[in-house]
Amino acid sequence: AVFVFDLYGKELRFIGNDERFGLSRPIGIALDEQENVYVTDTGSLSVKVYDRTGKFLRSIGKNRLVRATGLAIDKKRRRLYVVDTGQNDDKAHRVKVFDLEGNFLSEIGHRGDGDGEFNFPTFAAVDSQGRLYVADTANFRVQVFGSDGKFIRKFGRAGDTVGDFGRPKAVALDSFGNVYVLDSHYSNVQIFNQQGDLLLTFAGTGTYPGLLLNPTAIAIDKQNQIYVSNYLGMRVDIYRLINTTADDSFVKEAKAPGKQGDKN
Repeated sequence: AVFVFDLYGKELRFIGNDERFGLSRPIGIALDEQENVYVTDTGSLSVKVYDRTGKFLRSIGKNRLVRATGLAIDKKRRRLYVVDTGQNDDKAHRVKVFDLEGNFLSEIGHRGDGDGEFNFPTFAAVDSQGRLYVADTANFRVQVFGSDGKFIRKFGRAGDTVGDFGRPKAVALDSFGNVYVLDSHYSNVQIFNQQGDLLLTFAGTGTYPGLLLNPTAIAIDKQNQIYVSNYLGMRVDIYRLINTTADDSFVKEAKAPGKQGDKN
């Protein structure tokens, strides 16, 4: 089921826990402009859609999805991006694009390690300009595509130093357009600007509040409050971005050493 927490009303309800139109193995979730709830259900090989009260509306992608994980919705263009992680097959390792009524539109990528290709991608996000960001997990990077599906850029590499990835699992954006990459291997979140420059990293492995154990997904609200699903910690950890302005997204270049005779 999907757990719906009303943090202000202090209420809890569920979506998708009824027998007739229930969920069997839900993984990803996204909301459209009307707050309809889209959920990838690997048990039924589809995306199930419910209204905000939990009423089942429709299924999307039946017979087209192998193992769908992440979802992202372009509300302006009314477009649904479904990341099909798949297994060792040729029909997955790509992003499948539908309209919000469930009509199939196109596919982005295929299996490989070149630009625009994927190897076990997982979760995705869409920014205010309609650009699509995909966590290309087994290629240890994030790839960015335009609203037309064309490759724009990539950043990240395999490694064990700050700025490298072990298993980039999910991606989200704050109100400044910075890109947050959740790494389930290192149990941390790294923040990059639009140029792919590392700005900050937080969390790490542990059970203490604020630390993570194999986190799987991340979301950021309009107030830049950050929600991370702490999988093996069996909880959601919530962080808040503070004392930050748009200027903080730019990495200042170091000044070159002064020439002989310059006043320092």
